[in-house]
Amino acid sequence: MILRLPFYRLRFHFTAQQPVSFPPGETANSLRGALGLLLRRLCCRPDCPSAALCPLAGHCFYDRLFAPVARLPQLRGFHSPPRPLVLRVSHLDGLTLPPGGALWFDIHLFDCHPAAVHSLAQAFAALATEGLGPLRRRLLLTRCAVLDFQQNQTAGFSPPQDLSASPLPPPLTLDLPLSAPPQASGSQDLELAIHFLTPTELKAQGRLCPPEAPVVAARAVDRIAALTHFYAHPVWNWSDFISARRTLLNCAERLQLIQADLRPVAVNRRSSRTGQSYRLQGFVGQVRYRGPASAIQTLLPWLTAARFTGLGRHTVWGKGEIAALLPPSGLLPAPLPQCGY
Repeated sequence: MILRLPFYRLRFHFTAQQPVSFPPGETANSLRGALGLLLRRLCCRPDCPSAALCPLAGHCFYDRLFAPVARLPQLRGFHSPPRPLVLRVSHLDGLTLPPGGALWFDIHLFDCHPAAVHSLAQAFAALATEGLGPLRRRLLLTRCAVLDFQQNQTAGFSPPQDLSASPLPPPLTLDLPLSAPPQASGSQDLELAIHFLTPTELKAQGRLCPPEAPVVAARAVDRIAALTHFYAHPVWNWSDFISARRTLLNCAERLQLIQADLRPVAVNRRSSRTGQSYRLQGFVGQVRYRGPASAIQTLLPWLTAARFTGLGRHTVWGKGEIAALLPPSGLLPAPLPQCGY
């Protein structure tokens, strides 16, 4: 049995109409805040009391993308829907652009309704008049592109073109075995490296914790399963999922953390619209595990999928972006470029 998670990789291209700067560590916060505000203005009725009480609940795309609520009986362990989008904007941190400068960023969208894509494009188009950040710097949306796994463009449209004039291709899919995977061949040990590309915050039993293999595996499996359950609408076999999860976590228990090169990061941000302060924290860097080849080969597809879904807390801000690979034995992967946090 296969767990299939569909999603779109979307790239939004802009031209700066005014000088614009992206302070280190604040890009994702600014874009997420602007997107939420603009989607609400675009989608919500003026008299809407709240997303939870909205008479259009489940049909309004502000509700679906930014304030999802489970309204049907849920399976054990799946009570609150995760937000179905992930920002990929860390390359903008620390960047300053003059008027006319070009920029882009990506969103991974797990609500694959075409109208969800169109709603995002309409919201970002409003940055040309509403602006971004405390100084309300205006950005002109010039093109929206749909990408494949290799970041090649498979479709695109230029605002204000309607999506109906340029139908979306089928979404990408992540296919992962839900039944207990067969044991991989080979008894030798392998090494697995995980790069934490953006600040990653892991919790277990309500406490922050280091990236021990069982915690990383549990957070990856549970997030992928939750996104599938709420947005891909599969026919669930609970016992199959529990069996697969148990197998994956047993594999992770067999991995030993042998080297870590991590540094903590923390960013304080104050919303210019609400006055509220936020503290985003986590770690970046890389770790290396060693364990049986069968265990690593069983886990690797799930960790590869977590590259697209994010891992840990606050993934909608772009936190928890990882890359997993099998390095040559005895060699720690080369240090990654420092992110802007």
